[in-house]
Amino acid sequence: MSLNGPYCQGRSGHSFSGKPNNSSGDGTVSYNSLSWCKQWLGPKVNITRAPQAEHDGSDLQTSMNTEHYHGEDLFPNMKRAPHVKYITYYEDAESIPGWRTAVWELDKANHRNIVRMPVVMRELWLEMWHDMHPYSQSKFVTKAFRGPLRHEDCHWDYAKARCAFPEFCEYRYTFGDVHLGMSCRLKYSSTKLLRQYL
Repeated sequence: MSLNGPYCQGRSGHSFSGKPNNSSGDGTVSYNSLSWCKQWLGPKVNITRAPQAEHDGSDLQTSMNTEHYHGEDLFPNMKRAPHVKYITYYEDAESIPGWRTAVWELDKANHRNIVRMPVVMRELWLEMWHDMHPYSQSKFVTKAFRGPLRHEDCHWDYAKARCAFPEFCEYRYTFGDVHLGMSCRLKYSSTKLLRQYL
């Protein structure tokens, strides 16, 4: 994408207006086009920004019941830590009965391959599990914590010389493990871990 005055020119050669944004998209589609789906949100929106990786909730930012005017984008006044990729959730605070709308915005994500990203698969899987569960307490999955759900999510914390998320992961060497991270495995079953997202 090249900038030409107030207009942007894509790889196809077509010009389009709008503010370029380096947090979303891959340069072939303008941010304005990607954010068009926010128009489907209702008049009140809950906005949550969290790291894409597993986190303990310490870097979670929320803005509840934010006014949303039809046809306008939402720009949350939230901070970004350097070198952290965030996922920003826009979810209906007020919605038409029987309908819910949510828009997820991922930093530095190539939109062509977004459906293959582990973070999108994790969030989609959690949302479907939440919707099917009879004891769900909220309209959407809670964002306060994102712990490991698979053995692959456990990894070695070299600074602390132990597995990260020690309350969920433990060191268990198995023949064939090549590095320390491969020996970090879940302590509990996925069903027990999923209860925290209700």
